[in-house]
Amino acid sequence: MSSISLDECARQVLETVPLVMRTVRAEMRRRRTADLSVPQFRTLNFLNRQAGASLSQVAEHIGLTLPSMSLLVEGWWSAS
Repeated sequence: MSSISLDECARQVLETVPLVMRTVRAEMRRRRTADLSVPQFRTLNFLNRQAGASLSQVAEHIGLTLPSMSLLVEGWWSAS
């Protein structure tokens, strides 16, 4: 087993995470419908895994404030 310093490990993680996130975003965009935003897609996926989650829980997971999450959901329903 090789020994790696904590700094080297952190450097490798910081180099890798942006590449992984780019791939995740591209896949999300590929799988969503044209009328569904990425935050809406992430919201649906979260609710699929966490049925019955509160608006606050969804907002925290998505990284939005509660008012922004409310607007996202309201805009989504009024567009449907």
